Amino acid sequence: MLLKDTLQLRLAAPFFEASFFGDGIIFLSTIHKGMGWVPLDRPDISERKVLFPSDLTPYPPSGITFTRDQDTCYFSSYLRMPGELSLEKIFEIRIDSGYSSGLKQLDFTRDSCRYLHPA
Repeated sequence: MLLKDTLQLRLAAPFFEASFFGDGIIFLSTIHKGMGWVPLDRPDISERKVLFPSDLTPYPPSGITFTRDQDTCYFSSYLRMPGELSLEKIFEIRIDSGYSSGLKQLDFTRDSCRYLHPA
């Protein structure tokens, strides 16, 4: 027997991506700072809450993914390069008791290439 359960979820600007975290959905946005979260049982974007109050990301994140234990988050975000355009790089943050800390760019992304959508 095959069971299918879907959310009738429609994303429109300024929201551009959704991902799952805990018992909710994260909505990433081009204008809202940080990662917005809503519970899975009421996926209403207008009820968006900031997922990590200590979010240090300087630009809206994209391509977000979490480790299985959900204590580390990886995402792409823009980084201004000296004398160059802004380039996408992959960052890591640690998650502890609902707070993020330790924002760092991954070492292998420190060249002049673009790095997007970690998985």
